Amino acid sequence: MEEEQLIPSFPDPTQEDMEFQTVTRKRRRTSNSAPGPEDQREPRRHHCKYPVILTGLPATMKNPIAIRKYIDDNHPTAQVIRTTTSRRGHTIIAAQDETSQKTLLKDWKPIEGRRPTARLPKQKTARPETYEGVIIGLHPDITEEDATKEMGKTNGFDIVSFRRFYRKGTRIPTWKAAVTFASNEDFQRALDKGVNIGYQHHRVEAIRREATPTECHNCQRYGHLASNCSHRKTCLRCAGHHSLAECPNPREQPKCANCSRSHIASYRGCSRYARALEELKKKTTKKTPQAQGTPRVPTARPDKPNPTSFCSPQITDLQKKHEDAIKKMEEHHQLELEAIRLQHQATVEKIEEANTQLFHQLREDTTTQINEMKGRIIHFLGDVLHHLIPTEEDKPPTDYQKATVIQQKAWAHLGLAIDISNIKAELKKKSSPPKAKKTSK
Repeated sequence: MEEEQLIPSFPDPTQEDMEFQTVTRKRRRTSNSAPGPEDQREPRRHHCKYPVILTGLPATMKNPIAIRKYIDDNHPTAQVIRTTTSRRGHTIIAAQDETSQKTLLKDWKPIEGRRPTARLPKQKTARPETYEGVIIGLHPDITEEDATKEMGKTNGFDIVSFRRFYRKGTRIPTWKAAVTFASNEDFQRALDKGVNIGYQHHRVEAIRREATPTECHNCQRYGHLASNCSHRKTCLRCAGHHSLAECPNPREQPKCANCSRSHIASYRGCSRYARALEELKKKTTKKTPQAQGTPRVPTARPDKPNPTSFCSPQITDLQKKHEDAIKKMEEHHQLELEAIRLQHQATVEKIEEANTQLFHQLREDTTTQINEMKGRIIHFLGDVLHHLIPTEEDKPPTDYQKATVIQQKAWAHLGLAIDISNIKAELKKKSSPPKAKKTSK
């Protein structure tokens, strides 16, 4: 017997559609009896007929209870089965009937300064089936219009489109062209018998669309998309941890983030891309279909020895050697760091000692020079006074005589060359009486 439980399967984030699927859960058999016809039934699918997508809700409203209260406040008469939130942040509401769906599509009250809007999900459009093949050996001078008319007139094909293949990076046509037929009959006839263009026969091959590995545009690795990536951002050009727009390296110096060779990460000739393509082909290899009505009988397989059991002693030895090597490296690094620290300390002590000696020497030299200067100034003053103080018989010296004596003695004792006019000006200032202040009337 089977249990059927109604579980909604909400839409893919890229296609905001919703459908409900009945998930079949089988009970465990208590006996070893063969399954009956009820156990071989396929699960039925139930589509949700009345979905509504609510956009514009604030990011803070993620609580399901808050969403339910908001729906009840706006449309209390609408019957809602349940709600969910898509990756884009839209709230998807599953209505019970068409009346509730129309009610939910009406206006909603504003919340946090914004008015949410309700809409129906986008309808899925079936991708039209195309019948496209490649014409081999077509002359490059034949234009697309001439080839289309020739195939329709001579061969009786209904052609939808025709396009030439060009050499990479140029507009030079090759000897191949892609043609799309309107019907499967014309396509199969072209594959079997080929086409005739200008009294020449050309074979037609079907375009092989092989699956390519999924490449992440965030970390440049294979096997997942950028929307599900948890790695650091990696540059497509230089393998640095930044975006391609912020890459400072020139285009002439690329580096692959997967194999570290001199090409960009999306290069199809990369060894890592070839490995990912080979793994994808192994996964997508189709198995031979089993004949209907014949039960599958499991074949007995001989017990294979575990290949790692033979290598376990070697792996253990390698792990020990690796741990010993790491310990030796750490001890060596500690010794080097201690030697560098001692050398640095000795250098600092030498610099401090040299600075102390230099300071004492400068202080002694400065003191000696100051004492010498004091002695010269005292000798200079005594000599000047001896020559300038007049006796009782002599007349007092003039300013010119005083200036001449000061100039000669300053050069003899202090080694200073002073202009005599400056000395005379200073003497004149000191000998002149102070001016009386004018009193206001």
